[in-house]
Amino acid sequence: MPFIRKRSDLILNEEDKNYLLELCRSRTQTHAVVKRARILLAYSEGMPISRIAKEENIDRPVVERCIDKALSGGIQTALKD
Repeated sequence: MPFIRKRSDLILNEEDKNYLLELCRSRTQTHAVVKRARILLAYSEGMPISRIAKEENIDRPVVERCIDKALSGGIQTALKD
């Protein structure tokens, strides 16, 4: 039986998704912003938090905080430090 998410899904409109994709490809943004954009895109596509943490080579609590910020305040809030 698969694990059921306790957090709600992150639903992105096309504009937000395109913005995050641009950030992922950016060579001028800070590494942290690019990493957070990749986290948000992966979570919005349904990837589990533990898998995101493993693929991005970061701790699970970092991924959880980023996602929680996005769910409560939007993607702009999650991208900020």
